[in-house]
Amino acid sequence: MIDKSRQEILQRLDVIEKQVRAIREAIGRVEPVFPTEAEKKYAKRICLDCGKPIEEGRRNLRGLHEYCYKRVLRMIETDQLTEAAAIASGLIVPRQPGGRPPASESAVNQKVGGDKYAAEIAEMEAKGLGPNRGRGKTDPPRRPPGDGRNSGKKAR
Repeated sequence: MIDKSRQEILQRLDVIEKQVRAIREAIGRVEPVFPTEAEKKYAKRICLDCGKPIEEGRRNLRGLHEYCYKRVLRMIETDQLTEAAAIASGLIVPRQPGGRPPASESAVNQKVGGDKYAAEIAEMEAKGLGPNRGRGKTDPPRRPPGDGRNSGKKAR
């Protein structure tokens, strides 16, 4: 009896897992698997839709010519196709993170001065001195308000 109920529970869990996966695919939460044949075409700069080579200097939009990409986007917008289904079928390449890659801490340290100034910066912060060139937050401004270039002129 225990074996029977255990098998029944495992079968129910399998059904539930399949349903959860289908829901996640429907809402786009799971990355679809990109076929290896399409990866080979993409590496050779061959359009995944029409099969013609993408000329050097031309835009390669997710593995497609510009016209082919627009056509696939129209299909997705009109609900003839989902993006996940297009990726799974090898019609378009999965989205790549855009923009410039984030700077590593070592690159930032090299710009700032590296570890050479780290001790000095820590010492300044311990004294309560900020990045305002040695003046503390409680120090008065260099020029009192009202003195200077605009003294004697009427405010508009």
